[in-house]
Amino acid sequence: MGASLLLAINVALGVAIMVSFLAFGLFDRNQKPALWWFAACIAGVASGLIEYSMPPLEYTAIARFAIYACFAVCLSCISIGLWLRYLRRVPVLPITIVFMAAIVSYALISELPRGSLLRAFVYQGSYSTIALVGVAAVWRGMDRSALDRTLLAVMLLFALNFLMKPPIMVLLGGNGGLAQDYLATDYAMVSQTMMAIVTILLAFALGLRTMADILGTIQKRSDIDRLSGALTRDAFHREVSRSLWQADRERTPKALILCDLDHFKLVNDTFGHQVGDLVIAQFGALLESFRRPGDVVGRIGGEEFCILLSRCDEGTARLFAEQLRSTFESLDATGGRSAHRCTASFGVTEMRPAEAFEAAFSRVDKALYEAKSAGRNCVRLARPDIDDQDAEAGGAVEPDALQKRRSFRVVGRTQG
Repeated sequence: MGASLLLAINVALGVAIMVSFLAFGLFDRNQKPALWWFAACIAGVASGLIEYSMPPLEYTAIARFAIYACFAVCLSCISIGLWLRYLRRVPVLPITIVFMAAIVSYALISELPRGSLLRAFVYQGSYSTIALVGVAAVWRGMDRSALDRTLLAVMLLFALNFLMKPPIMVLLGGNGGLAQDYLATDYAMVSQTMMAIVTILLAFALGLRTMADILGTIQKRSDIDRLSGALTRDAFHREVSRSLWQADRERTPKALILCDLDHFKLVNDTFGHQVGDLVIAQFGALLESFRRPGDVVGRIGGEEFCILLSRCDEGTARLFAEQLRSTFESLDATGGRSAHRCTASFGVTEMRPAEAFEAAFSRVDKALYEAKSAGRNCVRLARPDIDDQDAEAGGAVEPDALQKRRSFRVVGRTQG
């Protein structure tokens, strides 16, 4: 009766977990792994229900195969979900081969005595192999976070759980002479207890992973400016901090570009805010098309954008800004509603090693002001002189040197 109760508890757990993963999948349609884990729960519950109803069944051979096949499907769905989550793809052929090998293995050992150690190892080993396919996905795609390490450990324990059952079966006197006798054995009691424990742990780990992914998606959505597609101001500063830390650790150059749309208030006043929004959206799309992996783009004001270029010196940054400027000038930013061509002004500076973002931003902001004062639709490069670096390092600086702080060199051309 004890093993039957534990089996019923396992089935109930499966139903509860199934509902949870269904809710995750429906809440966020990007959570396709959760839907696969929902399918795994369905197959697992089906396997448990058939096993629970074994005694009254007449065709026990068919029932035993159904139990085995349903649970193999359950484990395969878990592995598929893990591959989708960690590697964004499903190795269809390998998973199909492993699953079919499990089915064939069952057919080969189905007529062996139930108490046979070989039968038990093949039976449980097939389950373990399917679970290890999921372990491989976590191992290859994990980011070494505590959550991923925990899930990897739980998946390994889950796979090991099946390999532990054959020796336990022998130690406890077997799994019953007939399939109907299984639930009355001590082995069934221990096996169902082990299964309940690892199921709870795995469900908890997968649930936490899914919740973390959903929260991450929500956070990303709140970090994106809906109009321009660039990062919001706060999100931009967070990403800049991470990027600068990485650049300083790798000792790679980085540059800062500050850009502002010219006469944007006039666009709003002349054509309306709908056209103004269209101009912001088009400029944001242009920035996204120019952005390279590792670059950080943010909308830090109404019509003001900032770009942190990774692995980029001042010469490359200047060319980057010039290409942005000329491309934007050539666009019909008003969507054909007017012959008016919108333009933008740019300030550019290369950041020094370990320089604070605030210092570089102050410098590039003055470069943008120079571009505005020079007639707009142009690029200005801010280059801190050596005396400026010495001052920030705490060295002695002559009074006339202080007056030369943040000198500027004009580049590009003025377009009125």
